[in-house]
Amino acid sequence: MTYVASTDKINESEFAVSINDHQRDFSTTIQKLHQREKQNSVDNLIHSRWNVLDLGSVQVAGRWRQKRGFLTIGIPSVKRARGAEYLLQTIRYIISRTTLKEKESIVLLVFLANFDTDYNAAVLKNISARYGDYMNSGFLLVMQVPEKYYPPLTNLKRNYNDPPNQVAWRSKQNVDYAFMFFYGRNISEYYIQIEDDVMPAFGFVKDIRAFILKNYKNPWVCLEFSLLGFIGKLFKSGVLDKLARYLILFYDEQPCDWLINYFLSSVTQTRHIYNRKSLFQHKGIWSSSSEKSKQGPFKAYDIYFREGKLNNE
Repeated sequence: MTYVASTDKINESEFAVSINDHQRDFSTTIQKLHQREKQNSVDNLIHSRWNVLDLGSVQVAGRWRQKRGFLTIGIPSVKRARGAEYLLQTIRYIISRTTLKEKESIVLLVFLANFDTDYNAAVLKNISARYGDYMNSGFLLVMQVPEKYYPPLTNLKRNYNDPPNQVAWRSKQNVDYAFMFFYGRNISEYYIQIEDDVMPAFGFVKDIRAFILKNYKNPWVCLEFSLLGFIGKLFKSGVLDKLARYLILFYDEQPCDWLINYFLSSVTQTRHIYNRKSLFQHKGIWSSSSEKSKQGPFKAYDIYFREGKLNNE
């Protein structure tokens, strides 16, 4: 038997193309795996951060009202440098500048956002002694969140080359606000954030109602009653859940004053909507930031604030 050698030859160019196809397919597969791994990492990050928002971690003193009110006023409070204390004065301002009728539909939500539990206990004792009746009526709630429920606040990214203490301070502030928004999302129809060292104008609740009514036909998420930082920002309570999760997700990226701008853009509010006059004046001179306090006392003044008169209520 005669064996005839095959005359078929391998087409080297076709072979090369075949190899390249396999390499390309393999590379695409690897990229997809990396993307999936990256996505899984992002998903895990999102879930781990959102899991921080657990109402079981919130400790509250005061009586919860069964009926949903008109307005929740959120006041986060932290220990200040040199023993400066502003919170009790701010609570007194709110009480004295709201009518009995207004108090029936307002809840003042104070967050003692200190990790020093002894200090918190002392502050809560003072609040209860002075304003216990308002706590029993449901007008005043005081919340706390133990440190163990916070995400990491050390070894964070220094996006703007700020000192580590400043990065930790602003990151914690984002988490503080997120806890407040999440807890306060079902208390009232609207929620407004102020600080623990401000003075409201006389008749401020009436002015807030009027500005909401003025913008009734306009789509909005946030109305603003001050030019200073996060003071006087009013939200529809229905958006607080999203806002809380947004701040938690990016808590270590930027200050809350900046994050809120991105949030508003993402929910299609492309401009700030300010009331023609500011309803809250900043009174404190010592910052809650240790880095800022090193620079000495400083007072931010809102030139558009008008205190008004008692008979304007």
